[in-house]
Amino acid sequence: MSPEKHSYTVVRRMSRIGDERGFNLVEMTVVILILAVLVAIAVPIFMRDTRAGDKATAVHNLSAGERLYDYVWYDRLASQNTPDGVNSYRDYNPPEAVKGGSFYQSHGYALVDAQYMSIASPQMQWAQLTVGGGSATSGALAAADLSDLYLTDVPSGYSVQSIWKGGTQVSSGGDIAQDWGLFALKVGVVDNMYYWAGGWQPNTDNFYVTLIVLEKSGTAHYVTLQNGARLDNGTFAWDNGGGHPPDPVAEGDTPPGGDNPPGGDTPPGGDNPPGGDTTPTTPTTPTTPTTPTTPTTPATPGGDTTPTTPTTPTTPTTPTTPTTPEPPVDMNEIISTIRIEPETLNLKSNGVFTAFVSLKAGFDVNNIDPDTVVCFGASTTKFNVNGNNTMILKFRRGDMVGVPVGDAVEFRVSGCYYDGTHWSGHDHVRVINP
Repeated sequence: MSPEKHSYTVVRRMSRIGDERGFNLVEMTVVILILAVLVAIAVPIFMRDTRAGDKATAVHNLSAGERLYDYVWYDRLASQNTPDGVNSYRDYNPPEAVKGGSFYQSHGYALVDAQYMSIASPQMQWAQLTVGGGSATSGALAAADLSDLYLTDVPSGYSVQSIWKGGTQVSSGGDIAQDWGLFALKVGVVDNMYYWAGGWQPNTDNFYVTLIVLEKSGTAHYVTLQNGARLDNGTFAWDNGGGHPPDPVAEGDTPPGGDNPPGGDTPPGGDNPPGGDTTPTTPTTPTTPTTPTTPTTPATPGGDTTPTTPTTPTTPTTPTTPTTPEPPVDMNEIISTIRIEPETLNLKSNGVFTAFVSLKAGFDVNNIDPDTVVCFGASTTKFNVNGNNTMILKFRRGDMVGVPVGDAVEFRVSGCYYDGTHWSGHDHVRVINP
């Protein structure tokens, strides 16, 4: 074989090998285009699914936080004999883990805050938030315009003070104050102020609490509670900690005037108070305001010029309007019987237990919101209604929190109607933990 022929054979073979193992420019371009199309299709789908899951988690966590606050209210707070005779989100006989703290030692009560709730519900993470600086007890508010979230001493309206889980503080310090990624999807507790009637109001006596859960996308969900009742709820743009809930209030619950906070003359939702304090506005007949003596004349409805005013005593018939407030005043008027089965519960066993809740005549069991029904912090896994105006409720034992052991433990089941009317009742069950 001549050298020339050998050299030609080697070059031709190497060229063939290169053709077999490589891609030309056209092939590479086609592959890149295909990958780009796949990415363009997959990424939006992934982001959409992620946002949907993020929103569902935020909604669930806020709902769970609200139910747990209602459970704490009805199970511990509503029945306490407070020194001032006023019920608030203060526990004068809190769990032992809280009694050792300096706040309880100084004030004689514990705030139902993120630390407290992390003990009541150890499986959830809770964040303590403040609005505009200060705390529920320091009362250090920096500006008078409470309708605006931007207060003068802080760069943004919200500040994360601490994060808790299982009664243990897992994060704290100035580095987390505006770390919204760390705060996202946790249940934020605001107790130094509360949102209602289109603005933030000072919460000096802890009559109210506002819960906030932030989606990773920047949408915040909030609810404001008072005495186990929902005052206000909705969503708003977080805006890196500078946003605030919309005005007017979501759900159309803005009270008359929109200015007065709860505790004034207009009750939550603007409904007639049980005492009928709104009825005195009915005697604003056009003739009586012309006589300044009218404040005394109701005792002597005479007066030659206003014979029509004796018709105003017919206004006491307006107390017929409190037909709606009557049911929520006394919850015993709603519940007929509650029975828990089985009568003995083993806390170490899995499975469910059942509550049979019967309502009295005149109260429709179909008007009860299943999502609000709880027992020891556990939500219902199944909600059925039979023909005897009775709810058949299933609860997972593993979802309950704070269940004591004893021969006659009070199992309280509570919930509310779609119109916000609350009800509660209990049965006694033997609880063991072998």
